[in-house]
Amino acid sequence: MIGIVVVAGVALMLYMTAATDDPPGVSEDQARTIVKFGRKFQIGTIIIVLLILAGMASTYSNSEEGPLSMAIGLLFFAGFLTYLLATVFRTKFEYDNDECAVTTAFRRTRVVPWSDIADISYSAWRSTYILSTTNGTKISVSEYLTGVDYLMDFARRWKNYNRSGK
Repeated sequence: MIGIVVVAGVALMLYMTAATDDPPGVSEDQARTIVKFGRKFQIGTIIIVLLILAGMASTYSNSEEGPLSMAIGLLFFAGFLTYLLATVFRTKFEYDNDECAVTTAFRRTRVVPWSDIADISYSAWRSTYILSTTNGTKISVSEYLTGVDYLMDFARRWKNYNRSGK
């Protein structure tokens, strides 16, 4: 039990110090800046997923139902865990002077010219920046992405920046 508490503490520490103020990455051709979840955040997510799975295994191994209950529990959490891992490892926001390209867990990459961004706001409840386009599309950018501060500084040069939600 003490081991689980220590591991949980380390995972939460990694989450809390996700280094969102680190500089963003650069694409292979050096043409675009890349903002995505950093290594600390990814490792913290893996630890949390493993803790959930270990807790489930421990709970169900001591239950009278045994493996069947564990299988049902795993199926119940499989969607959530898949979504969590896919989001943390696939979400990426690339940008240059002309456009931004947003890749999320379960959608194809969307390319939006900066000139199509009508508004930039912040949702404190969701911990995301929201880029609204001229056609009404909303693009969410997590504040936990490494380099997001650089992205928002860049975006401020294009549009009026509104962080009144925070």
